[in-house]
Amino acid sequence: MVVAGMSAAEMALKLHISATTVKTHLRFLYASLGASGRASAVLAACELGLMGQTRLGRIRMILDELAGVRDEAPNRSRYAELYDRVEMILNEVPRT
Repeated sequence: MVVAGMSAAEMALKLHISATTVKTHLRFLYASLGASGRASAVLAACELGLMGQTRLGRIRMILDELAGVRDEAPNRSRYAELYDRVEMILNEVPRT
């Protein structure tokens, strides 16, 4: 659900629990992965082999671009474009 970009409220509805409970579990998940947020949690999951290696390489390239955009003057449209690319990769059907 994190990979799919669902909000805490969306996850709560799907799991039939409160959004506060979801947020608590997310904090523990991030701590377990050594992640500071969603993007770093996804990257950590990739590095641990929880996602395909092809995806990992593609996501790393985009995260590198995101870091560059973040350091430049505010450029929300470029950031949104890169975020959408990551989301598309994460939503791909895994190949067997």
